[in-house]
Formats: sequence, structure tokens, C-alpha cells
Amino acid sequence: MNILEPRLKTLAAYGCDIHLIGREGNVPLWVKDSGYEAATLDLLVQRCKTWYAHRQQERRIKRGDRVAILGRGIALVEQVNDKHVHVILWNRNVLKISRKEIVWDEGNMRWEH
Repeated sequence: MNILEPRLKTLAAYGCDIHLIGREGNVPLWVKDSGYEAATLDLLVQRCKTWYAHRQQERRIKRGDRVAILGRGIALVEQVNDKHVHVILWNRNVLKISRKEIVWDEGNMRWEH
């Protein structure tokens, strides 16, 4: 909401109504004469929470993911538990790596060790 608030204030300065597209159709978020609509703000917050929860789920390493291992190549995740990840390399060597040592690289869009 911290990022959204200045943008909404900028739009509201034009003096026009702001609507969101909801399941029921257009839902007023800000109306010139009355200000923000509480129900629509709740809808917006709920959408944000859902998006962040889904995004966090995507960022968990799981079986089948690939991990770039410096000096060894790309490995395939075979098993994941609370503390370790078991990966298999192209030559069938299996490595046991601490979960803390595997990080998501946003620039390369992959897991790395």
C-alpha cells in the first residue's frame, strides 16, 4: 500500500473517479465527492496479499528445479527437506547442499549455489 498511495493521490488530484475491475464489474475505489471506498480498499489489500503469497510459493525450491553449481554445471533437484537439498548432476553424482547455500538469482532467473 505504501507504493500505491502516492499514485492514487496523483490520480485523485485530477478530480476524476477511480475504479477497479472486480468480479462484480467496476468497483469505485475513489469518488470525487466522498473519497476512498473502504470495501474496495479491502479488496485491493486482499489482492496484494494473494499475489505476494503466490509469489512466495514460487520462490521455494522444489523437486524438479534446476540449480547452477559453480564449476560443475546445472544440477536437478531430486529431494528437498528442511535443512538440505539433494541434487543430481549430469554425470549422476549426487550432492547434498544446505538450503541456506542455495539462493535465487533474479537476474539469471534461476537457483544458484
